Amino acid sequence: FKTIPPLSIPAQARKELLRRELALSQNDNRPIALVSLGGIPANSIPIAALAEDERFHWLLDIPIPTNLQHKTHLHLSTKILNWNFRDLSASVDGIVSKPGYGMAVASAMDGVPFLYVRRKIFPDEEPVGRWLDRHGRGAELDKQKFDSGDWADPLLRLMEKPLPAKPDFGG
Repeated sequence: FKTIPPLSIPAQARKELLRRELALSQNDNRPIALVSLGGIPANSIPIAALAEDERFHWLLDIPIPTNLQHKTHLHLSTKILNWNFRDLSASVDGIVSKPGYGMAVASAMDGVPFLYVRRKIFPDEEPVGRWLDRHGRGAELDKQKFDSGDWADPLLRLMEKPLPAKPDFGG
């Protein structure tokens, strides 16, 4: 039996450039959270609740409804199409996603907090979550909190956790 470390593509974090490209004020120090939930239907994302929670800038890859009152802190990730996705995920302050191998390993490699909701149909979700618990700043968001849009507090708690030692990524 031989343990093989994970493998991930290195990224270049460009936090200040991301803030400029999103046209954020220099006085605005709210964190940016990338919401990347591929495979989870867009209509299940509680976008109205995110619009009400102004503690984060939410970077989304789904259309933002025009009828929302508080939407100045909701941003389309398509605004930055020229970015490599790995550089984008390394440049944010937190990620909300599903516990897939690629995003979980990349978040640990980059030291980015990773809040995830399990879909409970993939056998690798449990071991990926356990690995992330040991090597990253990750936490599972239960379905009720996901559906209600109660994402900011758990993400802020993850941001406060100390970074664990980086594991070997030379798989």
